[in-house]
Amino acid sequence: MGKDGWLYGVKAIAGFVGVSERTVARWLETDETDFPVSKVGGRWSAHPDDLRRWMALARVSAA
Repeated sequence: MGKDGWLYGVKAIAGFVGVSERTVARWLETDETDFPVSKVGGRWSAHPDDLRRWMALARVSAA
């Protein structure tokens, strides 16, 4: 997690959500999941609060 509280990169996002990097990559390839991430400067980023809300709605358990 960055000093600003954001998660940067697929590896960090996958670790937070508790899934493999491949699963995150698959979610990024499709808009079906409404995965709350953004690509800024060629790097994926997400805020933990947004991911928690998404996980609660999608019924995904954090590791």
